[in-house]
Amino acid sequence: MLRLVPYIGFVMAVYALFTLFGGIFTAPDVTTAKFMAGALFGVGLPSGATWQLSTGDLFVLGGLIALGIESLKSAGTTRVSMGNHVLSMVAFVAALLLFLLVPGFATTTFFLLMVMAFIDTLAGMLVSIVTARRDFGVAPTRHDD
Repeated sequence: MLRLVPYIGFVMAVYALFTLFGGIFTAPDVTTAKFMAGALFGVGLPSGATWQLSTGDLFVLGGLIALGIESLKSAGTTRVSMGNHVLSMVAFVAALLLFLLVPGFATTTFFLLMVMAFIDTLAGMLVSIVTARRDFGVAPTRHDD
């Protein structure tokens, strides 16, 4: 059952919780964009610079990890993987609608998560097509002269 659900959807669902119920986690006047830009911590580097990780960066990192896992999952042509592709498309369309229509989702962080969902959808379908062609032995037609 867990193979059916796209992991990028989990990351977007957590983002939605912070966006829709942000007043629970932060002060009521803090917008999603301000919350995502806020630094979680900083690390001093040997160069003398300080590298800071923001909340938005953490979401993008989670999305990239989810995208990597989804890429590995997409190699099959089973019914479960086909269902996963459908749910990935649903997650992308939902993200697109939220980005376009709900102000709290109009952030660069969510845009990048939406792009990752699109890449997951597209790559999953393409990998499945290539795998299916290989499984069924479809080869390019050769013309002998």
